[in-house]
Amino acid sequence: IDQQLKIMEQRGAAHEIIGVGLQASVDEVQRVFDAWARKLHPDRLQGAPDDLRTAAGHLFIAVKDARDSLLNREKSQAQVKAEDVLTAIQRAQEAEIEYIQGKRALDLGQLETAEDCLRRAVSMEPQNGGYLAELTWVQFRRTPESQYIQQLPGLIAEMQRAAQLSPKSGRVAYLLGMLFKAQRSMRDAEQAFRAAAQLDSREAGSELRLLTTRRKTGVHPQAPSGSKAPVQAGVRRGILGRIFSRLGKPDSR
Repeated sequence: IDQQLKIMEQRGAAHEIIGVGLQASVDEVQRVFDAWARKLHPDRLQGAPDDLRTAAGHLFIAVKDARDSLLNREKSQAQVKAEDVLTAIQRAQEAEIEYIQGKRALDLGQLETAEDCLRRAVSMEPQNGGYLAELTWVQFRRTPESQYIQQLPGLIAEMQRAAQLSPKSGRVAYLLGMLFKAQRSMRDAEQAFRAAAQLDSREAGSELRLLTTRRKTGVHPQAPSGSKAPVQAGVRRGILGRIFSRLGKPDSR
């Protein structure tokens, strides 16, 4: 026991004192401590020399303190993880509230308010393609007609990113089709609308039927007024096929 006490005194970290690995579980820490307790607890050394009992007492206290330190560390780590989960849930809830308020403002034609709300939603949940798509759509709605040519390629790129984040969202696919339609990229618009229709987007089905009819009759849908020339896509053809190549269960966004 004297020798073990000297070894303990040379050790600094709690896991080294008790004799477990750095990533030891709570059960392992408790099991090793119980083994020490059976060996060192003063009640187990009655009748032993006083110096031996004293040394064993010091050793027992050192092991107990190490055990308590390790268990407190485990509790702290668990608490941090729980707080992280709670924070993520709260952030998601707050983002959803901003999204709902943004959509309501959009429906009322309050585009500036809608953009502010949706921008906050995207900042809190940047991987949510539905949020990003609605923000991009509002930004398009706020773009003056005279700036369509300059702004549309960037907006389409953002909408494609939203579609990559949420490839099962009929709404995102529909909005992408609407931007392609504004750009007069009718083939890309039709592909996006077709993907959206497969994802149960009714509004996309209507647009798809309109495009199909006009393509057959040779009458092309008009781009928004104020656009004097087709806008260059600025993106490689084929990206829509990669985004929507695996259609599955529709996403509400």
